[in-house]
Amino acid sequence: MSNNWLQNIPQKWDTIRLKNVVKLKTDRIPGTSKDDGYVGLENIQSWTGKLLSSEKSVISLEDNDEKQNIVNVYSKGDVLFGKLRPYLAKAHLAQYSGICSTELLVIKPGKHIDSRYLLKTILAKEFIDQVNAETYGVKMPRADWSTVGNISIPLPPLPTQRAIAAYLDRETAMIDAMIAAKQRLLALLAEKRRALIMQAVTRGLDQHAPMKDSGVEWIGKVPEHWSIGLSRRFICDIEQGWSPIAEERRAEAEEWAVIKLSAVKNGRFIAEEHKALPANYDIPSHLEIQTGDFLLTRANTPLLVGDVCVVGETRSKLILSDLVYRVMLRSDQIDANYFKYFLLTPVGRSQIETQARGSSQSMVKISQDHIQEWVVPLPPLAEQQAIASLLDDSLGEMVQLQVIAEQTIDLLHERRAALISEAVTGQTQIAE
Repeated sequence: MSNNWLQNIPQKWDTIRLKNVVKLKTDRIPGTSKDDGYVGLENIQSWTGKLLSSEKSVISLEDNDEKQNIVNVYSKGDVLFGKLRPYLAKAHLAQYSGICSTELLVIKPGKHIDSRYLLKTILAKEFIDQVNAETYGVKMPRADWSTVGNISIPLPPLPTQRAIAAYLDRETAMIDAMIAAKQRLLALLAEKRRALIMQAVTRGLDQHAPMKDSGVEWIGKVPEHWSIGLSRRFICDIEQGWSPIAEERRAEAEEWAVIKLSAVKNGRFIAEEHKALPANYDIPSHLEIQTGDFLLTRANTPLLVGDVCVVGETRSKLILSDLVYRVMLRSDQIDANYFKYFLLTPVGRSQIETQARGSSQSMVKISQDHIQEWVVPLPPLAEQQAIASLLDDSLGEMVQLQVIAEQTIDLLHERRAALISEAVTGQTQIAE
C-alpha cells in the first residue's frame, strides 16, 4: 500500500498501523434495522461522519448476517467504519451505545489515539483511497479488517491530536454550513423548475384553452385538442450501450471514451463525465454519441433511474455505456425536448419509478418494454416545439444558477478534503 501521504509529516510524529492503536470489536447479537438505536450505512453521511437517522436506505445490505438478523454491537466512543463500498467514506463516532449493520466495522480507539482525531484520519481522502484500492467484489465492493487495519496512519502526540480534531470540527462546520446553503438553493431551484415544467407539459401555453379529462387519473385534465398516447407510438428503436473496463481518467482529445452514468443529470448532458478507453480495444463505433441523441439511464437508484437528456454539444469518440439507452424517436410525432421535459415531471417520474425493477433498492433497472408503455400527453407537434422552446428560454437562467451552485459545492468538498489531509499530516500549524 502506498504511504506517500505520510512522507512529510513532522519529525516528532509517528506513523503506525491502524490495528496497533485500536481494537476491532466483533460482538454480535440478534437484531434488525427496525430496532431502536440501529445504525446502517444509509444512516451515515458520506465524508462528514454525521448521523442521518431519518435518511431512507439507498444501499442494499446483502451480507448474510443481515439476512439472518445478526447485528454488530457498539459503545459510546467507538468509531464505525463502512466496509461496503468504502469509496463512499461512511464513518461515524458513536455518541451513544447501540447496534449497527455488520457492514460497519466497530473500532474501539486505544489509549494512544483520540477518537475524534481517529475519525478525521480515516475520513481523509488518502486513507479512503488506500482502502478502496484493496477492495474485493465487483457488484458490491468491500474491504476487510486485514486491509483496513494494516494501513499506516500519522500519529502525533495526544495533545496535538485533540488540537487537530478541535480545529477540524470548527473549520469543517463552516464549510458544511456553506455546502448546506448551496444545497438548499439547489432544492428551491429544482422545485421551481418542476412546477414550471409541469404546468407547461400538462396544461399547455394557452391558459384559457378548453380542458378535458385525460382519462388517466394521475394526469388529470389536459387541453381539449391534445391526445393521450403510449410512448411506443413514437419510439422507433431503443439501443443499449457497452461498458468495457475503462481507465480512471478523462480521455485525451484523440482517445475513445465511455460515458459515466453521471453524464446524464437532471435533463442535461455532461460530456466531461466519461472515462478513457484503452487504446487496444476494438471500439463499437456505432455506439458513438451524436448531437440530438435522446439518452435515458436504464439503471440507478430508484430516485435517479430514468434520467433523460437530449445531447447538445459533445466531443467525438464518446460512446454509450451499458447503463444508458439511446431512444430513437419519430420526429414527425414527438419533439425530443418536449418528451424530455415530460419525463422530468412528477407525472413522468411516477411511471418510471413504479416500473423500475431490481433485487435491491440500491440499483433498479428499466426495461425496453417498460419504456414503450409510458402514457404521454401529446399536443400537436408545433405546440410541443413551442412548449419546449419556451421552457428552454425560461429555464436557461435557472440552469446556469444550478450549474454554478453545483460547481461551488464541488469546490467546497475539495477544500474540505484538503483541509483534513493537511491537518492530519501536520501541514497546518495548529496551536495546542
